[in-house]
Amino acid sequence: MKYKCYFIIIIFLLFNPLIAGSEQFRCAADKTTGFRYNGNSKNWEITEFISENKFIITKSDKNGYSYKVVKGGEKEPSCLCKGEFNDHGYLFCKGYYGTEFRFNKNNGRYIFSFLMAYYNVLPNINQLTDNDSDTPYMEIGKCSPF
Repeated sequence: MKYKCYFIIIIFLLFNPLIAGSEQFRCAADKTTGFRYNGNSKNWEITEFISENKFIITKSDKNGYSYKVVKGGEKEPSCLCKGEFNDHGYLFCKGYYGTEFRFNKNNGRYIFSFLMAYYNVLPNINQLTDNDSDTPYMEIGKCSPF
């Protein structure tokens, strides 16, 4: 009887991901680089950021989206993914304000980018100037299933 219980527990643990029906990944940033405006020199400069971003990729509960990417500590997703993983293991997701998240589940690597800055500075058209514009950046990191 004791061995039967262990067998049932082992079977449950092995097949639990299939029962849940979703793949889940935990991601952490490795490096982040981008551009920032230097008010003294009045030029955009290449810069490196210290990023401690962490993301969770899970199935989405929003209509029309297969997966969601949620930044650690936040409730709402940073990005939503319309399609499933393609034949190469890639997942492509878009977010608000020019963010994108791309992930390859075969090697566990991701790229997260924030592109809503620099180009949307329109003097005399909107209130955004180089001095107060956000800094565009790209972050790379790794994810592992859980």
